Amino acid sequence: MLNSAAVAKRGEYNRELYDLPTIDHVGDGLGAANFAICSWRVNDAKHVQTSTRFPWGYFVASVVPAGLIGSTFVLPAVLGPQDSMGPAMLCSLLIGPVGLAVVGWGVVRLLRGEGSQVPALRWLVWLPALTGVAGFVLG
Repeated sequence: MLNSAAVAKRGEYNRELYDLPTIDHVGDGLGAANFAICSWRVNDAKHVQTSTRFPWGYFVASVVPAGLIGSTFVLPAVLGPQDSMGPAMLCSLLIGPVGLAVVGWGVVRLLRGEGSQVPALRWLVWLPALTGVAGFVLG
């Protein structure tokens, strides 16, 4: 149960008390009780840890520029050369802006510190940039 000061101040309440000593249990709790003195910050960090996860939503967004490149080659085969001219041109025009938007979104996420929670984001952010370079070279 939270007290009224913790509710009113939210994260500031924890930051004010982070350096105070507290007692922490050590071990898995299956053996004899073992305790250590540590700061509230250390004790709190043990309970706030998140499991690493793969950013599937960002991955899908990062392959969209590659899909646009692929569609410029596939559309003429599917629709015929005459009917695919407009859609293929639209796809080729969207490769750059879409790739730039996805890279920008990834960089913002990295700057907000999500790279420590989602390690795959550190390398995945550059996939649309590489796709954009490939599109420029091919195009």
